[in-house]
Amino acid sequence: MKSHIIIPIVLLLGVLPVLAVESDADDNENAAAFFSQASVLDSTLILVGKPEFTAAAQSRKEMLVSRMLDVSETKRAVVDAEGRSYLWFIYDNKLCFREWNTESSLIDNYNYISVDRLGDDKWFFTVGGEMSFSSTTSIGINGRVGTYLWKRFLDAGLGFNAGYSNGGDTDNWDVSANINSRLYFTRFFSRCPVSPFVGVGLGFVFCPSIEFDPLATVGLNWYLSKGAIDFALQYGKASEFGVTAGYTISF
Repeated sequence: MKSHIIIPIVLLLGVLPVLAVESDADDNENAAAFFSQASVLDSTLILVGKPEFTAAAQSRKEMLVSRMLDVSETKRAVVDAEGRSYLWFIYDNKLCFREWNTESSLIDNYNYISVDRLGDDKWFFTVGGEMSFSSTTSIGINGRVGTYLWKRFLDAGLGFNAGYSNGGDTDNWDVSANINSRLYFTRFFSRCPVSPFVGVGLGFVFCPSIEFDPLATVGLNWYLSKGAIDFALQYGKASEFGVTAGYTISF
């Protein structure tokens, strides 16, 4: 169980002067002059520093933190002061510290487009399912394989669709292939895991009848740490409306 013990600053005020009786007069400064809050969380001393702490010399900071560690009987301390944090810890019988900026979170700098969408991968493969709404409703599978023409903003690929429907006593199969290209708007959604795209293509229907099928597509890519999930609404002259969902892997 996590322990969270609040150390009243007034108690520290009473202890620090006692610890400093053998120090120089300049070192006999109480905690309230440098810290506004103090607590202990999971054996870590948490301190909120005042501007005086930030402006203090390094030797003075070491003396103050060292004494606060002694008072709280902890081995490490985190000091938050004016948008920066300091981690103080005992290592090899020495007091060490690390500093980082807390005014901006590292997660704010996480950019989906640079991490997952603008890599050097040239190829992709998509597999998923579809549901079409023509004269009869059919469900089936679809796949797509291709290459990126410009980073991951524009691609070109070959698609395959196979659907099945049961129209009364008749089993119907819809089988087609297509050449298509998609334009991704990732540049405008660089900090969002979801990005829209539009696409055009030319399909060739093999079954139930043979005919050409011009295609238009709009959809969304939901980018994950590995690959993306694609959702699309597709319209073709022969295939009419359909929805697809698939998982894309780049390599």
